[in-house]
Amino acid sequence: MAKPPDDHGDGVRLFLGYLVRARAAAWNPSVQWLSRHSGIPKTTVESLVHGTRKRLPSWSEQVERLLEAYRKKVTEDKRGDPDAVLGDMTAWRRAYDEVQNGRPPACPLPMAAAPAPPPAAAAPGRPIGQFRPLDLEVHPAIRVDAIGRELEELPAYIPRSHDETLAQVIRDVRAGASRLVVLVGDSATGKTRALWEAVRTLPEPWRLWHPIEPSRPAAVLTELRSIGPYTVVWLNETQHYLLTADPAVGERVAGGLRELLRAQERGPVLVLGTLWPAYWKALTAVPHTGQPDPYAQARELVKNASIRLPESFADTDLDTAGRQAANTGDPRLAEALRRAPEGRLTQYLAGGPALLELYDNAEPAARAVLDAAIDARRLGHGPALPRLLLAEAAPGYLSDEQWHLLDDDWLERAFAYLTDHRSCRGARPPLALIRPRPGTGHAPAAQDQGEPVYRLADYLEQHGSRTRRFRCPPATFWNAATRHAASVSDHRAFAKAARDRGRNRHAFALYRAVADAGDTFAMRELTRIREQAGDHDGAERLARVAADAGDTFALYNLAQTRDQAGDLERAGRLYQAAADAGQIDAFYGLPRIREKAGDREGAERLTWAAADAGHISALQDLARMRHEAGDHEGAQRVARTAANAGHTFSLQALVRRRYQAGDHEGAERLARAAADAGGTTALYELATRRMQEGKGGRWTDLLRFGLEADGSTARQW
Repeated sequence: MAKPPDDHGDGVRLFLGYLVRARAAAWNPSVQWLSRHSGIPKTTVESLVHGTRKRLPSWSEQVERLLEAYRKKVTEDKRGDPDAVLGDMTAWRRAYDEVQNGRPPACPLPMAAAPAPPPAAAAPGRPIGQFRPLDLEVHPAIRVDAIGRELEELPAYIPRSHDETLAQVIRDVRAGASRLVVLVGDSATGKTRALWEAVRTLPEPWRLWHPIEPSRPAAVLTELRSIGPYTVVWLNETQHYLLTADPAVGERVAGGLRELLRAQERGPVLVLGTLWPAYWKALTAVPHTGQPDPYAQARELVKNASIRLPESFADTDLDTAGRQAANTGDPRLAEALRRAPEGRLTQYLAGGPALLELYDNAEPAARAVLDAAIDARRLGHGPALPRLLLAEAAPGYLSDEQWHLLDDDWLERAFAYLTDHRSCRGARPPLALIRPRPGTGHAPAAQDQGEPVYRLADYLEQHGSRTRRFRCPPATFWNAATRHAASVSDHRAFAKAARDRGRNRHAFALYRAVADAGDTFAMRELTRIREQAGDHDGAERLARVAADAGDTFALYNLAQTRDQAGDLERAGRLYQAAADAGQIDAFYGLPRIREKAGDREGAERLTWAAADAGHISALQDLARMRHEAGDHEGAQRVARTAANAGHTFSLQALVRRRYQAGDHEGAERLARAAADAGGTTALYELATRRMQEGKGGRWTDLLRFGLEADGSTARQW
């Protein structure tokens, strides 16, 4: 038999490519599943399904076993006849023998397993080859003198360890898998460039979709369902898609992306994103028990798909960069190697040091405009910053002496200084004028009104967010924000920022702008602010306006506040108004008001009325009232009534009260009744307490093994 060809043989590469495509035809079973069902070690399976094998594998020990596993998967998933999906074993053996004899093998896969045709022209995105890296928000590089030669758009790329991880992802998607990768790193660390270098290697029919119009989240939500196989979804600056002012919008985006990635009939697709570490932390943080979880979908999306980029180049990376500079003769790379501090090549190439130099050495007026821009971004405004907002905010950042020394043209000179790219060595200036592309039909709101808008350089935004973290903007900032924030979501973000900092007067003005746009949550916040200021009548008027607009929580929250303050008359009126408007929680507040007023009979009557109206949980308060009055039998009857309706918490609450009163046997009877009705919490809590008191035995068994069908404590099973 002929010696197997070495790794330079075209026939071997072709055959291994057929094995990779066979996995895609079998709907990409995992490496672990294939190893378990083929008996082939996991590392060997990985080399076969990823196409990294160097020599032709053994037919009987590897190829045949792997193909049988593929066929088993097709059969188990009921995806058709294995021969029709994968090709018959005779064709595969024939192809294998052709390779062994030094001939290129015919493809053993049926036409159904061949790559899908290119997407229709109407599908979102464009062929990858039609993009320039700067179109996809790769930072432009510094400019240097290059006498007698024309430089490439970007300096030569220096691969690092994360690039091999990206290369493996590319191999996976070329083999038919869908993948998500989010690069996490500080500004100008090379995240977007690394993604571009990886994705540019994908061949046709792959195309790239960069959703940005009319806004990034809106673009995703509009077209995501149209995304099909062989599409790269480019989500640079992923926080704009997931960390939205209204978390519900970002959650819809995250949910749609998760569904896209798991829908095998829509794959393969590749979703790529970038995040600053602070944004990654916000999206992946797990809230404390009982706290809202606004980014649950986003956390599940990105938590296991993130790759952290280093801030600087290590020793071996610097050696590689030096060789690249020598081989290409690129003066930009050579200058970065000479002058970049601590191996921060990408930051230098993107103009970071020049930006900091401009910031530190700016005249007071320009520094004031820039600080206003930094504060606007760190407090939640979108990337498009209106000139009017910055111009009206800037005077508050100047001292009296600085203000009186300004020339009449101080504002024009400040913007000229901050928008001059020449002082940034050709990279993006501190403030870049945003120019909408002709024919897109979209421009920021301020531009629609003829006003220019600017984008703050990422590097300065991140630097300023750290250095100005403990500084609150002056009054001119909040006033300008109220008048000139670009959108309702920007007003909402500023309003929350003002409220969080105790600037209630400014928060009220900002929330009022949001409420005028129809946001009822803003009405609720306005109510709280007026109530905190002691304007109870004004707060009530606002709460009723919110209720008329459909937000009954404003009335209920205000009723709670009046309740806690001891204003029972006003609280009762507000609870009643909230209940009349359909706010369920108000049905629980009304009986408590009557009880506090000493009218226990009236409280019970209201509680039973709430229960009869379907609000069974109100009976928990009634059970408590009867227990506190010493009517233990009446309390149990009420709790059992609630349990019969499917609400066991009244019984479980009664267990705790009986135990605290020293009636341990009564507590146990109620706990077992609650367990029989479907709520075991009180029983397990009781067992834990008894064990802590040194009463083990059956209580230990109960915690470990639960109950038997007859309700007795179970033994070890």
